[in-house]
Amino acid sequence: DSAYGHFGLISTETNIFELALATAREFRAGLRSFSDINQLEVECGIALHIAKNCVVDTHIVSLSTQMGAKIQKSFDTSSADIDLLHHMEKVVHRLPGSNIVMSKDFVAGLYKLRGHVVPLGSWAPATESKPIELFVLPSHSVQKEHIDNLQKFLSQSPTSSKAHVKKAA
Repeated sequence: DSAYGHFGLISTETNIFELALATAREFRAGLRSFSDINQLEVECGIALHIAKNCVVDTHIVSLSTQMGAKIQKSFDTSSADIDLLHHMEKVVHRLPGSNIVMSKDFVAGLYKLRGHVVPLGSWAPATESKPIELFVLPSHSVQKEHIDNLQKFLSQSPTSSKAHVKKAA
């Protein structure tokens, strides 16, 4: 789940937005293949957003397993934007299949939109002070009525509720 949060750590000439989206698409295709081969229905929501001012802690973890000690690197990330990613994933779980939800900030970093990207509209989770624009790259399971229902849900979010208004002193 935190794999996408680490693309900014890569030193590359490649557009990290394109790289993250390509990885998300490949993960979704691999998950679909895994589901088909094993005759299981495994789905997930994938969220892509820019995580600014993100604290990244890299450390070594040692695990004791039946096959002996396993040592691996671990990355822990924390920021308000990482929390927003988790909220975005929860929103996209309202759609069937494995869908990729993207913030407007993320979409702005792409060279161009490829595939059937659908604007979902503005949405403001309780943790955000202002609404963000969301877009989805829907799975093959998503029908127009699913998108309509999600857009209705998002439009009814408390984008101007008291939770987003600072109290006067």
